[in-house]
Amino acid sequence: MALKTSKELLAEALLSKLPGVGIERIAIRTQGCWNCRNFRVEKAKDLWWDHARGALLANATKIAIESPLGEKDPRVVAVRHMIPLTDKKAHLGELGCCSVGKQPDGALVGDFIFSTYLCGQWSGAEGASVAREGEKADALPEELLERLHEPKI
Repeated sequence: MALKTSKELLAEALLSKLPGVGIERIAIRTQGCWNCRNFRVEKAKDLWWDHARGALLANATKIAIESPLGEKDPRVVAVRHMIPLTDKKAHLGELGCCSVGKQPDGALVGDFIFSTYLCGQWSGAEGASVAREGEKADALPEELLERLHEPKI
């Protein structure tokens, strides 16, 4: 009897909680920004707390003053909603910065990336490459979408 990998055990657990969902509809990630050597949580925290947060709040204040809707302007409401969420994500280390990550169109990923993102530039952090040795790379998000939307025969 062969031992099951943690990925197989997780898939079984998910399937038991989601009756009627096919295994082909479940994507389990073993790669992502969280275990990439290019992902920098501290850099994102510094950028968020020192610059980006203040700039967003200043812009929202300017919009609220100039808009006839004041603080009810949808742009101000969006910033007021986004700031606490981003504060929480930054505090938990779920946001990071990456200087090499690329979007499917080839553009850099930007200043803030969620730890669950995966791009084609993934390079295993210490221990991650060893733990994944011999496994094929996880499908990129656009590849997963392609797989999920392909016609079933």
